[in-house]
Amino acid sequence: MDNPKLQKLPVINFGKENLQHGTNGWSFARNEVRHALEECGCFLAVYDAVSFKLRDSVFSALEKLFDLPAETKKKNTSDRGLFGYFSIDGDSSNHESMGIENSTDIEEVKKLSKLVWPRGNDDNFSGIIHECANLMSELEEVVIRMVYESYGVEKLKCDSHLDSNMHLLRFNRYISHGVDEKTVSSNAHTDKTFITILTESRENGLEVKLKDGQWVPVDFLPSSFVVMAGEAAMVRPGATAEYNLVFIEF
Repeated sequence: MDNPKLQKLPVINFGKENLQHGTNGWSFARNEVRHALEECGCFLAVYDAVSFKLRDSVFSALEKLFDLPAETKKKNTSDRGLFGYFSIDGDSSNHESMGIENSTDIEEVKKLSKLVWPRGNDDNFSGIIHECANLMSELEEVVIRMVYESYGVEKLKCDSHLDSNMHLLRFNRYISHGVDEKTVSSNAHTDKTFITILTESRENGLEVKLKDGQWVPVDFLPSSFVVMAGEAAMVRPGATAEYNLVFIEF
């Protein structure tokens, strides 16, 4: 991790000037996206469409969600493996995960909210999470369009890909136990998706492994997200990036 050749991930700005198709800003960002994915398998996207206020609201809502009793959270089940609620040790003491399938559909988000807060006291959980999911899906669509376009793939194929997408919004909580050392909270892995978008609440605990074997700690910027190529987006051998979560506990 101390390799001076690469200590930080590539940073790409997804401000309004780079989101308009056909502009110089779009073309520049598109080329940066392709280069970053080919060389690193991932990059840091600065995306201020997700405001600080919304981020704070999302993490506050998630804190309330994960603080629910385990038996309540376990009601969120799925036929797709780990898409529902998951706890690595069964009692949610170390790592737990909660997923919402088709999260860009407000009704799907409301299903979870009604499941765990049947009395309706969810403090606008559905509205907050749905807004975040939509903004994330917009970023994902831009990245996918840039990837397809950079390789000269016809627009109809890209449209077909996007139309078939199912957006899974997954939340993870990792609990520290006061150990003054690095603790690996998630084993190194790649995702089977085309694109995965990651962010964190407070701790900079994410590390990614590049094709040269170097583990790079992610230093998140304000309004930033890690965009990673999954196994379905193998732009060339080794272009995906493994990642795990490592926390320094105090």
